[in-house]
Amino acid sequence: MTLAAHLPPSHKLCVLDEKHVLKRLAAPLLPRSIVSRTKQPYRAPDALSFVMPGAPDWIEDALSEPALKASGVFEPALVRQLWSKCKQSSSQFSNAD
Repeated sequence: MTLAAHLPPSHKLCVLDEKHVLKRLAAPLLPRSIVSRTKQPYRAPDALSFVMPGAPDWIEDALSEPALKASGVFEPALVRQLWSKCKQSSSQFSNAD
């Protein structure tokens, strides 16, 4: 953190070239196609991948009311409602849900 705080502004952000210093540092170690490619967002699997054939067996257990209550993070009734919607509609369900 101290190193980053002392870098000149020109090294911290180069227009929209994120991780500018890291890319320059790693350039000799990585293929040019990797260093120069545009940003690619991480896309988590969307909900439909958990209800389609071949979905992991543990999903039902993880979304059970006891498991959700034990986590203390999610509201079981809301998760049940969303999970029900996921299982009932393959084309009407959106990632925004």
